[in-house]
Amino acid sequence: MSFNFSTRFSTTAIVAALTLVLYCLPGHAQSIRLRPFQENETRTFTSSRIKSAYSGKTLDSEAQVIFDVTLKVRSSSPEGSTIEWTYTKVKNEFKYFQQPQKEHTVATVVEYLGQNLYDFKSLTVVYKTDSSGAFKSMVNKDEVKAYIKSVLTKVAEEKKADAKFTTALLQFSSAFMSDQYIGYAFIQDIHFYHQLNGTDLKLQQKVYEIALPNPLSGDPLPGTLTTHGKANDDKSYSYVMLQQVDKEKMSKVVADKLKDTYDKMGEPKDTIPALDFEMIYSYTIDGEKIKGGSLKKTVSSGGYKAVESITVQ
Repeated sequence: MSFNFSTRFSTTAIVAALTLVLYCLPGHAQSIRLRPFQENETRTFTSSRIKSAYSGKTLDSEAQVIFDVTLKVRSSSPEGSTIEWTYTKVKNEFKYFQQPQKEHTVATVVEYLGQNLYDFKSLTVVYKTDSSGAFKSMVNKDEVKAYIKSVLTKVAEEKKADAKFTTALLQFSSAFMSDQYIGYAFIQDIHFYHQLNGTDLKLQQKVYEIALPNPLSGDPLPGTLTTHGKANDDKSYSYVMLQQVDKEKMSKVVADKLKDTYDKMGEPKDTIPALDFEMIYSYTIDGEKIKGGSLKKTVSSGGYKAVESITVQ
């Protein structure tokens, strides 16, 4: 299935889908029973994101962001906990191995925003969990939203001489300011860390029908989640989840958004191959706590591929 906009923009569609459309599901029907958080509990670990873009087998660019994280339970009750998750930057690096083509304006915009959004020295996200420790809601959403708005304003000022960049930035700003992006995609590592809190681990393979929110159109995207676990010993487990989405519906959401953007930029439109997507969650569980894990997202289209890995350890 193809949609009305240029084959030159396959890489643009991939970047948009990877960054904006799909992110950690905020809960699913069957999971693992982890210990709820306790009053004044503190945990420290490292959170990292590596995003790589490929043309065929050639690595075009790579971005790496690393933070030290301190998780502190501000308060706890039988109903749930209020938690502070504080990032302290260790590294933010971006490298081009192949210079981006001029027609990939939207891809350049989304990548540039991503670099700037995670370039803070320190940021604290305050959120609530339910009684099981599953993520419930962000407490300081307005504060985080104000930070994201300040980055968009800074980037707009830096790039004001580039008319096409400015047009594309304006089109995608609403997605970056949306509750779906701020509450889920921007803090994807937090959702990943709390993903297994809430229900009972099933070691045998299970397949579930799921619906994922997206900030591009607001309409949930249908998909499947396949889970399976393995007991390493009587206190240690490995747990893996494979998330896939309806390829045609995701492709149309991205294509419609980019078509509208490129129309406003005066760019020609042809067709784009459908997007392929998958997301793999891998966890190591020690006793009743997450010891570490990784989330790998892969989006491909028309010979282009982008891979993002998020690791908490």
